[in-house]
Amino acid sequence: MLRSLVGSEMCIRDRSFIEALGNLLTDDIGLRVAVLAVDPSSARTGGSILGDKTRMPRLSVNPMAFVRPSPSRGESGGIVRHTFETIGLVEAGGFDVVIVETVGVGQGELDAEGMVDLFVLLHPPGSGDELQGIKRGVMEMADVVLVTKCDGHLQKAARHAVSDLRRALQLHRPKHNFWKPKVVGHTTQATGEEMADNKGESTQAAWDLMRQFQQASKDSGSWSARRRQQLHAWLLHELRCGATDRLERHLAREGGVEAVMPKLVDGTTSPREVVEEMLDGFCRQI
Repeated sequence: MLRSLVGSEMCIRDRSFIEALGNLLTDDIGLRVAVLAVDPSSARTGGSILGDKTRMPRLSVNPMAFVRPSPSRGESGGIVRHTFETIGLVEAGGFDVVIVETVGVGQGELDAEGMVDLFVLLHPPGSGDELQGIKRGVMEMADVVLVTKCDGHLQKAARHAVSDLRRALQLHRPKHNFWKPKVVGHTTQATGEEMADNKGESTQAAWDLMRQFQQASKDSGSWSARRRQQLHAWLLHELRCGATDRLERHLAREGGVEAVMPKLVDGTTSPREVVEEMLDGFCRQI
């Protein structure tokens, strides 16, 4: 079983790769695929469109696939609270590959990376390229970087982006001692003679890279350690969420934040002092 995270550092979601990969795995290889897509929620209303099934029309009706969109509900890190549990459920249900699609993660917002085996970063052409690759954060966490839309009038720009990012990633310290991040182009549009020219940029080539990573991880003995780290990340994530829930219930009983706002407005105390008092009161009731 393989757990893979697919995300973009610029909140640009490209489901064409996920659908192409899912159809390849189900139709050509015979694997069962689960896609757990996290959809951004409105900061004002809390609503989400949850249109991932509409944007993946073939995969969403494939009997060998399961596509589940979930609202982010304002949670950061690119995931929602129960993503960990959902991964365990679909694996127990017999799915061979789990693809987690984030809401589009930014630098420092990679909680999702801690719960998967492999992180595939989608990078659109003409978006900073080499400078973006040098920036620390999400780029240095990627195991495979796919430059999308490597076809048509964007093909030249995409291939330039591949070269730029390869040079930029040489400045990063490798995330694993058994693997150096790979940067390749990807297209879902090439057919016929054009496909022969784009063989290294096909969905099959991307899947081959993902399998190479999986095999290298197992050969190095890091696979089991990574799964242990995922359980550790799950535990800490649940601990943070549970503590936050209990603190919010405690504050609601004590009158909430509004009860201390007069002191803040008058300037007789600072937010830090108020927080310390709240936390002390909460801890005394545990």
